[in-house]
Amino acid sequence: MLICIIAQALFQPIFADAEDFANPAFQQQWKATDQAVASGLVSRTYFWGPDPFAHTNEIYAEASNLGQREVQYFDKARMELTNRPGQSPNYVTNGLLTVELVSGQLQVGDNAFLLHHPATNPVAGDPVGNDNSPTYASYNQGKLAFGVTGALPSLDRSGQVIKEGLNKTGVVSVLDQPPVSLKYARYFGDTGHNVAEVFYNFFQQEPLGESKWLGVMGLPISEPMWAKDKVVVAGQPREVLIQLFERRVLTYTPSNPAGFQVEMGNIGQHYYIWRYGFDLHESLPGHYRMVTSQGKSLISTDLKSSQSFKHGETPSDIMRIWTTSESRAVVATQNGLYLADLTGQRPFQSLKAPDKISNFEVMEVYTYANGRKIAVLFHQIGGTETAIQIYELGVIETNNLNVNNTSTVYSSQDWISRVMVSPDGQYLVFYSVGQELPYDGYLNILQLSNGTSKKFKVADIDTGLDVRLSWAGSTNRLLVSVTSRRTTETEVAKRLPGKVLLVDVSNGNSQILLQDLAIHEALASPDGNYFALIIDQQPFRSAEVLYGSISFRKLSDPTQPLAPPYQQGTGNRYSFLPTLQNWNADGTAVLVNSVGPGPSKSITEYSLVSLVSGQPIWQRSFYSLAYDTASQVKLSSPFYLLIGQNQPYTPNSAPDSQTISVTNLDGSDSYTLFTGRNSLISLYTSQIVQVPWFKGS
Repeated sequence: MLICIIAQALFQPIFADAEDFANPAFQQQWKATDQAVASGLVSRTYFWGPDPFAHTNEIYAEASNLGQREVQYFDKARMELTNRPGQSPNYVTNGLLTVELVSGQLQVGDNAFLLHHPATNPVAGDPVGNDNSPTYASYNQGKLAFGVTGALPSLDRSGQVIKEGLNKTGVVSVLDQPPVSLKYARYFGDTGHNVAEVFYNFFQQEPLGESKWLGVMGLPISEPMWAKDKVVVAGQPREVLIQLFERRVLTYTPSNPAGFQVEMGNIGQHYYIWRYGFDLHESLPGHYRMVTSQGKSLISTDLKSSQSFKHGETPSDIMRIWTTSESRAVVATQNGLYLADLTGQRPFQSLKAPDKISNFEVMEVYTYANGRKIAVLFHQIGGTETAIQIYELGVIETNNLNVNNTSTVYSSQDWISRVMVSPDGQYLVFYSVGQELPYDGYLNILQLSNGTSKKFKVADIDTGLDVRLSWAGSTNRLLVSVTSRRTTETEVAKRLPGKVLLVDVSNGNSQILLQDLAIHEALASPDGNYFALIIDQQPFRSAEVLYGSISFRKLSDPTQPLAPPYQQGTGNRYSFLPTLQNWNADGTAVLVNSVGPGPSKSITEYSLVSLVSGQPIWQRSFYSLAYDTASQVKLSSPFYLLIGQNQPYTPNSAPDSQTISVTNLDGSDSYTLFTGRNSLISLYTSQIVQVPWFKGS
């Protein structure tokens, strides 16, 4: 019995939520191979997994739905419905996930790829605590996989014993004594690799067979190799043979019972984590809830059941909410800051403000990449004092409301905004404006380990919050955009150009990527290889008439647009320049919005614009009497849109009710979470988070 448990644990699902099949075609594909396993009729590895765990639309250039295709994720693969013109609507494909994970190239079309990075997930074994196991990046680093630049084909070794071992750094060595004597079975010249006999024999069995296995697995793209340093499975080291194929991964574990020695790897999980940026040390995907405020109350609502739960109250009305890791939230009131538990109902933990600030408001909260610390910006109400304080938080296994340490790292009379912490947690950066003329704007870099700081001017004249900071992926490179100063047409000579800079915060070196009067705003993509840019198309016109477009660029080649610019708005209406909201989780599209006047009402337009085509893949327009009553849209979680709509609109009266709803990017999972009096719940404070350990009722 113990052996069976360990065998199943080698690729044990880590996701908390099973879900329904998104499409009948996906269910039919699953039934063909996995229904018998789920029913207990056969004892072998799943081909897909016991259940799907996520679905959405993903960008693919050849797909007929505005360049999007329907996908659903399983532990061991991803199903796709591309619906090409003339193709059967039920034609399910199985993605080349292994190729993407090894190459670090995100495929977004038949011949279209986005720069990403090779995946550092362990190919086999436990997702954490398995630090010496080979990763997908190991095959890239060692140039061991077909398609990797510099990789060489193997010789035909059919019939020979497999003696090679691979370590995490991509180094291959010959083992003096392999764990088990296994042989190569067949050589495939197309990719230059041999298939292990144990895997080739597995392919000949039902439900595959010689005519089907290539469609499921793809060709081999690596040699079969033993993990030189044993793979950790359920906390125990195991001997494992690993081989990569175009679509999937196979492993052979000799200590497993018959029927489970050959197993499909959990590449569906690995790819999902890689594409959408999940950290396995933190919350697991699943159990999505909308967290928001209602007066003094902090509430959360389950997306699928629409059932709400009250977590607690603050002494005064909640003004802002920031969610962090470990199922918790930071809640701000006027002159109050609290840490709240989202798994149930517990008294909130009051967070102490800096000593120098007595009557305060919280301006910003920034969560460290590891989720275990937060940086908070305080401002003295009725004064000029500002301060940044860092709180070190406990972990959920002990007490997720425990604060282990608090330190004030910066205080000043200057106006401070845009507080951020570098991905490695070593540097604090923020934008500041002095109290005296000429009110220049400065980028500040503080090294947290020793308190040393750098400060340099990025804006000649303060542009207020028209400075945008964003990290270029997981590096210490910071993208800084400064908006061009806008004046009337008669004051063109006084205009100052906008610019986009790339700053290495570890040494303070900066590079101007773009500088032009038309530059409005830029935002780096999550992977750090691209940025979205708002361009003022008519920088020499009257300030009251604004036209803008959205363009995408590479950081390595910032002057060349990747696709034709997209102009938001219809009918050439006047509008404020579009504003970049945020990127979606996989960095393939950015949400933008603009506001402009219409006949007797204002128009607020939201567009999710594709990095691949430069065109919208989702749009929504709202009407209201005034800009401050306009409806809102937020990208939240991997693929949900949170929509707050003030309604109804009538020509002679303001909106008197509000609806907050959520929808998946594929149009499914559309739920109304709240309907009530206008402004009772603010979308400004609302967001969707994962609460996998929710204990409320």
